[in-house]
Amino acid sequence: MPQSCPTRAQLDSFQAGDLDEAALTAVASHVEICPNCQRSLETIIGDSADTVLAALLEEVEPSPFAAEPACRVAIERVAALAGSATFDSESSPTTIVLRGASTAVAEDQPLPLETIREYKLLAKIGEGGMGAVYKALHTKLDKVVALKVLPEGRMRDGGSVARFQREMKAVGRLDHPNIVRAMDAGEEAGTHFLVMEYVEGADLSQLAKNIGLLPVADACELIRQAAIGLQEAHEHGMVHRDIKPSNLILAKSPRKKSPPTLKILDLGLALLSEAMLPDQGLTSTGQMMGTIDYMAPEQGSDTHHVDIRADIYSLGATLYRLLTGWPPFSGEKFDTPVKKILALATLEPEAVQTRRADVPPPLAIIIHKMLAKDPANRYATPDELIEALSPFCQGSDLAALLERGTVGRSSAPSYSSDAPTHPQLSSGSADTAPTSPPPPPLGEGRGEGVRAVSAKRFPKLGLAGQGRKIPRSAAIASACGGAALALLLGVVFYLETLKGTIRIEIHDDQIRVALDEDSATFQGVNKKHKVRVEPGEHGLTITCGDLKFHTDKFVLTKGETVRLSVTYLAGKVEVVQNEVKPLRVQLQPSWDGWPKAAPAPAIAPFDAKQVRKHQEEWAEHLGVPVEYENSVGMKFVLIPPGEFLMGSTQAEVAAALVTAGKDLLPQEYIKSAFPQHKVILTQPIYVGVHEVTQGQYEQVMGKNPSHFSPLGAGKDAVAGKNTVSLPVETVSWNDAAEFCAKLSANEKLSPYYSRVGERVTRLEGTGYSLLKEAEWEFVCRAGTTTRFASGDKDEDLLRASWISNNSGRRTHAVGELERNPLGLYDTHGNVWE
Repeated sequence: MPQSCPTRAQLDSFQAGDLDEAALTAVASHVEICPNCQRSLETIIGDSADTVLAALLEEVEPSPFAAEPACRVAIERVAALAGSATFDSESSPTTIVLRGASTAVAEDQPLPLETIREYKLLAKIGEGGMGAVYKALHTKLDKVVALKVLPEGRMRDGGSVARFQREMKAVGRLDHPNIVRAMDAGEEAGTHFLVMEYVEGADLSQLAKNIGLLPVADACELIRQAAIGLQEAHEHGMVHRDIKPSNLILAKSPRKKSPPTLKILDLGLALLSEAMLPDQGLTSTGQMMGTIDYMAPEQGSDTHHVDIRADIYSLGATLYRLLTGWPPFSGEKFDTPVKKILALATLEPEAVQTRRADVPPPLAIIIHKMLAKDPANRYATPDELIEALSPFCQGSDLAALLERGTVGRSSAPSYSSDAPTHPQLSSGSADTAPTSPPPPPLGEGRGEGVRAVSAKRFPKLGLAGQGRKIPRSAAIASACGGAALALLLGVVFYLETLKGTIRIEIHDDQIRVALDEDSATFQGVNKKHKVRVEPGEHGLTITCGDLKFHTDKFVLTKGETVRLSVTYLAGKVEVVQNEVKPLRVQLQPSWDGWPKAAPAPAIAPFDAKQVRKHQEEWAEHLGVPVEYENSVGMKFVLIPPGEFLMGSTQAEVAAALVTAGKDLLPQEYIKSAFPQHKVILTQPIYVGVHEVTQGQYEQVMGKNPSHFSPLGAGKDAVAGKNTVSLPVETVSWNDAAEFCAKLSANEKLSPYYSRVGERVTRLEGTGYSLLKEAEWEFVCRAGTTTRFASGDKDEDLLRASWISNNSGRRTHAVGELERNPLGLYDTHGNVWE
């Protein structure tokens, strides 16, 4: 072995994760390029894995976790890596089946008893690790109930009986409309049971499957009501630990005119969050409790000591599922439990707006906070979440939602299983998403050309670093009950390189391809070029003669290989990622060849006097006014073509992160502003000088959804005030697109969008539209190079913006403060844009 290679001891420490950060990076960088060290490391890992597997298979002294089914299954699953595990094509694609170890219950299994005391069992409606659930009739009251029975096999287990009794007492303490109510409990001839209210309706898994993507307001209202129920549980010292769509049921009201109510199922499985006393001798039914798709990261290592913030994470994952059709880590990339566990510990979920474009950025940030890896970065209590979600629930109609989700179907409740009928590490249960690729985001198209632009904007939320790995020290589970999971994580993690690989295949000898613009150029038809680069966002620059094209950024994660195929045909470049996903390619414009008769573009930096000259010259050239007012009183100003630096420098991003702290914008959102890059806008456009007002929105749409309106949830904050001139808010991306389409139709313009339900289609129209992100940043910066368009200091910001320091935590009439050099108001404040 060459002298520069690490020693065997260093490789041992590298594999074990005992090196400091500098040594870890140095060894990893060397291992990437050294075949000898790679083989040595594989041998070390193999030896280590064999040793741990052997240790796991040895007989050991009884452990306090030894009787836990989930722990036994996890250890068996590690043993199955030696060749005893198979994938059952007839079950969930993420279910590992251990042949010969199935504990499946036949569908036609007879009822264990016909009656239990005064309850007549009618039918089994669900089964879980701590008992089966039956539809039953209270024979004296003639009332239908749900009855949960502890399995006979566990009657001999004193610990399970004791825990079941604790469940009864815990659930009996709760009487809340958002929690399925416990009505009775007891023991009959050795059979322990718990009686709960029987509710009619549909669980959220059923609703999502029957309806598809839920309307934003309905999804938020469902999660808000679930949070209300969890707040009640939290105040009684309880944590659910298995929140997921199938454990949340939208229940019909017994009163005909009352709306349905969201109820939490299976709170009886929750552990009390207060610490157990040593002499109680009780443990959970598995050190890791929860369904992987919706389980908080910290549950993978220690279920016993998680708090209510684990349930808040699960609510976030459920909301993500309702809005996008997919849990945060789903699809072919995460098609096994091990991949899901690894992603849960090491990856950031894909930003919700990349899967559904009409999710407002403030809501996307709420979801991002709910899904934070570190519990300290989530909402501390359900009450905090309730307050955050409330503005997005306006306009919800749960009665209509339940009708849509159950029409033509039975509305019997779904008391889903908390443990599948064969041993598995549950990664989807009743609500596992399909394995086909996620649907494309809705309504992403935003056009070019001279057009009037609505001032209500929802730019794409750039949560940079999706797919970014978390430092290894934060990712590896260490609790004894999670030992098997830690082994799985460790083996996979250590085999990954610190870099990723990009393979570029060029299909035309006319073109040259560069990665990230400043790297070496690749040429050669049908050659496969390979480059190792750091994880993160990357893009291609493609040159053909005098033409230069740029692709959208794509994300490369650590150890990943991305394959890019580049084709040039009839003046058009096509780039396909991993053989299936086209990357958007844009031609880079140049001021070379700019028409001599056209006025000069507005190249930043420029001041108000200079840009006014540009605006007047372009207005004269086009034969249009610099400013005009439309049919509903919206004022617009002409924005000339121009050039500016988009984004922020690394120093600016670092300063913003320090200022933001933990409770403001997510760090990834700030990081997405880097790197700074030049952008050229070649078309003049009209832009609204301020945000769309409540009065203007109501004229066009016939309704006012605003939080700060006379009928909104925030009406007390604006009591006695005329809200007509306040900006409209609580509007989704789809609502804004529909506003543009209706306004265009009212003014006999060709609509730019068409909306049907929750799907928006981009048309080849010339009417009103929403701004592209680059257009928005150009008009917001307005030629300035200062921290804000109004200056560098905080007091400069207050002169031009309504923010938390001066707004009184409410919106204000548009156009009251200073405008920027382009003539626009409230670009930094008032309503989030």
